[in-house]
Amino acid sequence: MGNNNQYLYDELENSFSSWEGAKARIGDKWGYVDGTGNVVVPLKYNRVYIRCDDIIEVRKIVEGKQFRGLYDLRRGFMLPCVYKKIEIKGRDDEEILECECWKHDHYVPVVVKVDSKKIVNKTIDIRMASNDELVEYLSDCFEDDEELYESVKKYPERVSLLDQQCPCGGHVIRMYYRSSEDSWQNLAGRAGWLTICTKCRRQYGFLCTLMN
Repeated sequence: MGNNNQYLYDELENSFSSWEGAKARIGDKWGYVDGTGNVVVPLKYNRVYIRCDDIIEVRKIVEGKQFRGLYDLRRGFMLPCVYKKIEIKGRDDEEILECECWKHDHYVPVVVKVDSKKIVNKTIDIRMASNDELVEYLSDCFEDDEELYESVKKYPERVSLLDQQCPCGGHVIRMYYRSSEDSWQNLAGRAGWLTICTKCRRQYGFLCTLMN
């Protein structure tokens, strides 16, 4: 990294990451600059750490509490600096970064999907997701089950996340379920409110409102 940018910062600390750049400090705030001196992680954090290759962990201290976030420099996205703990569980060079995060004592799975050129979905934090984001997340979860998948797609406004976690680690949701058209043609159709885990598919309850 050239020395012509050093006067802009109080301190530069060379990176041993595969991403060419350095940690930079102004006053007591740290960030990250690339090899040309451009700021790629804003200089507003109390700590900056290189987690692996081109992934930077940032930390803020607010009222004595430490919060963590992530910047993925190559893929071009970030996880907001609001988590108590972040663990990177799996990486795919082109497609997926999967993390487990803890916020306010809750487990929050965060999955990032990327195609070869652009980010398809920056983050899915379903405890803070909009209804559209929740429906998209559940569509991915239930893509191998036609009845659950079609029910989510057909009744998106009837899907909600419950403040409950399954022992398997999955989230528990309430959704309006309708069995397949074949079941209705065979006089065995059922429809109603289903409470189910998104991961192991354990059913916590079913309130039938329609049958034939």
